[in-house]
Amino acid sequence: MKKAQSLYAAGNHLAIQDNSNAGLRLTKTFTRLFDKDFESIKGLNPIPIRNLDDYAAELNVSKNHLIDTVRSVAGKPPGVLIHERIIREISQLLIHTELSISEISYLFNFESQSYFSRFFKRYMDISPSLYREREKQAMI
Repeated sequence: MKKAQSLYAAGNHLAIQDNSNAGLRLTKTFTRLFDKDFESIKGLNPIPIRNLDDYAAELNVSKNHLIDTVRSVAGKPPGVLIHERIIREISQLLIHTELSISEISYLFNFESQSYFSRFFKRYMDISPSLYREREKQAMI
């Protein structure tokens, strides 16, 4: 304890502060990586399939460290952040395009349209087709 106090008093507190920001830097870098993965949607191309192991390897950290750090900084595990982004993108495509549910499902690499619909409904409490219908009616 005395060593930590003396380091802080001697002006080495910046190193301690940098360590406290390491989690924030890792979280920001992680979010930039998965945001980049979603850029292909703009061209209506399927998003690349990556799991947390892939992101952790690219960030040179363990999967558990990535999960723990992102959870402590963002308040949610990284998988939830990715799922929330997927839902936002799907919602935008449902509202602003005429793509079929099947085509949107393909863009997000879902194994089946049925699984895609269950995934969407789990987060939005409504099926993709009903969501589209409701939102388009609201725009009129």
